[in-house]
Amino acid sequence: MEALEPTTVCILNKTNFAALLAEHSQVAIEIIEAMANRMSRLESAMQSMGGRNADMRIASLLLEFKDSYGHYNGEFLEITLPLSREGLANYLGIARETLSRKLTQFEEDGIILAVGNRVIRILDLPRLTELSYLVD
Repeated sequence: MEALEPTTVCILNKTNFAALLAEHSQVAIEIIEAMANRMSRLESAMQSMGGRNADMRIASLLLEFKDSYGHYNGEFLEITLPLSREGLANYLGIARETLSRKLTQFEEDGIILAVGNRVIRILDLPRLTELSYLVD
């Protein structure tokens, strides 16, 4: 893993963690909610890998990342990708070359603009959303 910004890490052993949860039930509830959200995202990713084409997978991933890693730079929504292109391709279950080719195609179609290696500017959010639902 790689931190995208300055980070402080706290390590608890199993005994201290169990005591924390016993004493602060709200922490336990929030951890359960976070785990449920992760499971939901994982289920979506697995479904995505099953029957969706590369365009749909990439569009869906960019839409998923916009909430956690997106920010507005002036009038444009920009997503700072948390993974390398290789990592993204592996996550999507496609070849890195396919990912690069599809991102170039998205650029040529005026949907996105790559701003450096890890920043994607969304130029046409409605079209990106449409691509995430299209079927071959």
